[in-house]
Amino acid sequence: LGHLIESVRVMSEYPWNGQVLFDGTFYKSTAIPRSYLPVLLGIQLTEPVWFLFAIGLALAVYESIHRDVASRVLLALAIVWFILPFLGFVITRSPLYDNFRQVFFILPPVFLLAGLALQKIRPPVLQSAVLGLLILPGIIGAVQLHPYEYIYYNSFIGGVQGAFRKYELDYWGTSYREAADYLNQVAPAKGTVWVEGPAHLLQLYARPGLKIYSTYEAARAPHYDYVVALSRYNLDLSSYPNAPVIDRIERDHSILTVIKAP
Repeated sequence: LGHLIESVRVMSEYPWNGQVLFDGTFYKSTAIPRSYLPVLLGIQLTEPVWFLFAIGLALAVYESIHRDVASRVLLALAIVWFILPFLGFVITRSPLYDNFRQVFFILPPVFLLAGLALQKIRPPVLQSAVLGLLILPGIIGAVQLHPYEYIYYNSFIGGVQGAFRKYELDYWGTSYREAADYLNQVAPAKGTVWVEGPAHLLQLYARPGLKIYSTYEAARAPHYDYVVALSRYNLDLSSYPNAPVIDRIERDHSILTVIKAP
């Protein structure tokens, strides 16, 4: 029991000391604004979600008043599973980072209530047509951003382009694989590469013979043939700022990673 209480305490105040980009400003994860979670939920889920959720919530309340057992259960789930935890995160300013990935577990009731709204469309053909239109923004976004679907932002913020340098994009550095594929083709034998951020991700896909250096290691090279930098924390701007960019990994006119030749 003691360890259970300790794990809940640690998870609710996870000691991560990095910086969080929110609305163009960097914050400590322990000092994010109370608007952090509401704003991100509003601009990262597809546009129809909260409209359907509001309708479904209203229907659940109305049907609960009229003693519909299933609606009462769904409403109770929404309150206990989503609304109360959501308010708790906002009020206590619980440390969050990398957008809202730590609170995915509170979202299922949102989609259950959205489904309740769709359920009221009776003709199956019409229901299927409406559902197809509603999921279209997510499908289009996935196709445009592949394989970086997780950086999706909706049109309320202007898509990924509108979120660029204002909110987190490729915070896991997944674009380093594409950078490694490029270097594997152009780098000379025994080429030296300076990597900003998570160098181990690029190392996973770099061909044998490439020498990878980063701030996490003590070893240094006298010269680097290439520099690889994420746009996270504006590393693409601050690392070797005068070196020409020879390749960019982009989606929606937004830079994820650059490759420079010093």
